[in-house]
Amino acid sequence: TGIRGTMLYSDDSGDTFEACASVPGGAWLNPQSGQLHTDEPVTRVYDVVKLMDGRLLIGTGNRTGDVFVSGDDCASWEWGGDTEDNIVTWGLGQTADGKVWISTGSRGGDVYTADP
Repeated sequence: TGIRGTMLYSDDSGDTFEACASVPGGAWLNPQSGQLHTDEPVTRVYDVVKLMDGRLLIGTGNRTGDVFVSGDDCASWEWGGDTEDNIVTWGLGQTADGKVWISTGSRGGDVYTADP
């Protein structure tokens, strides 16, 4: 939700929701001013996938199209990599062979793959 990258989850089919840990925002470089900003969260969550091994994978965006992974039901997040100069990770998926697919956009429209 919003620019703070807060994830919500429900254990009762959507009747109620609880917040998870917010996704880290990181630093971002303002292309107009060249100034490095480190004091504000700048991440939005665009896609969430539960991987076959139970971990959560999220694609983020707005300043950088980073990917984050959580192995503890979103209590904490590990950085899983960025998508170079793409500023949004639009889609995530996992195929039956376990390969993870990441689609990006806003600058390049690239597709990345990774083994789990």
